[in-house]
Amino acid sequence: MTILPAIALGCVAIAVLLDLLAAVSPGWTVIGEYSSGTMYECLAGGSCSSITPTAPTVLTAIFTFGALIPLGVGLTCMVFGMKNKEKSKYTIGSVFAFIAALILIIGLAIYGISTIVHATTYGYSFYIGWAAVILGGIGGGLGLVHSLRSSSSSSF
Repeated sequence: MTILPAIALGCVAIAVLLDLLAAVSPGWTVIGEYSSGTMYECLAGGSCSSITPTAPTVLTAIFTFGALIPLGVGLTCMVFGMKNKEKSKYTIGSVFAFIAALILIIGLAIYGISTIVHATTYGYSFYIGWAAVILGGIGGGLGLVHSLRSSSSSSF
């Protein structure tokens, strides 16, 4: 057994947590003392309120929260695949994790393109989202590499 499946699983698990954090945190954009996210906008004093939905924030929220489903399914399949030594479940989980990374890329690109025309400074949530993309992509990719390398046998 190699360490590659465990590294892939760890990357996907961290990507799930980072995607959830990025989705609910209010630090997508920062303009002076004001910060805004996919659900809330906050002032420097810490008072937050629900955001007024705009097309870019709604699309970003859809893609960011939408990526949690395939990331969660991917993580679950990878865990059960490793536990039960079933390569097919692990491979399916890897594919789901990779697809989730692509979904996140679309959401973050929409947000980035829509806010580039304004003098916007991206906040921590935006970068956390990109970290989730990178880790989800790496985890899914490493899982697929492991599955393809060990394709001669049906077990782990």
